[in-house]
Amino acid sequence: MVLRDLTEEYNRQEGLKAYTAHIIRAQEEERLHIARELHDETIQNLSLLCRHLNNACNPEAKLSPPAAEELQETKKIAEKTVRELRDFTKALRPPSLDDLGMVASIRRLLVDFLDRTGIKGRFQIVGEEKRLPKDIETGMFRIAQEALWNVEHHARATEVTIMLHFDENETKLSV
Repeated sequence: MVLRDLTEEYNRQEGLKAYTAHIIRAQEEERLHIARELHDETIQNLSLLCRHLNNACNPEAKLSPPAAEELQETKKIAEKTVRELRDFTKALRPPSLDDLGMVASIRRLLVDFLDRTGIKGRFQIVGEEKRLPKDIETGMFRIAQEALWNVEHHARATEVTIMLHFDENETKLSV
């Protein structure tokens, strides 16, 4: 019979888990920071640019038709950029994740996915909904986000269902 002390291996695994959790928290904090900066600075400046372009496109400005057409096209590009940046910041770190929690954020993620892809879908909750620790909610949201991305790009699906199953000791996410 061979006896081995597994304490060192256990401690190494626990240290690795703690390090991984620290890295994920740091990534989420950086995502939040980038999303806020984009929203507070870049998107606001682009929105102001759109307003100025709208004023410049005013018929009273008496621009030549080519110049008016060019300004209209520039305005459309700026508005499209604002929409894309808003979508990007929501994907980086949706404010609802911190404010309303995982369930509301995943529901919104699915609605946006369905609108964008035209795929049919449903969201189902089994059991009594509850808030989970922040890192667990973030992890489950990211899993749902990645799963929907995979459905969109690889599955050729015609329908998608997201189910959150809450029971006393565990929460399961199925996509």
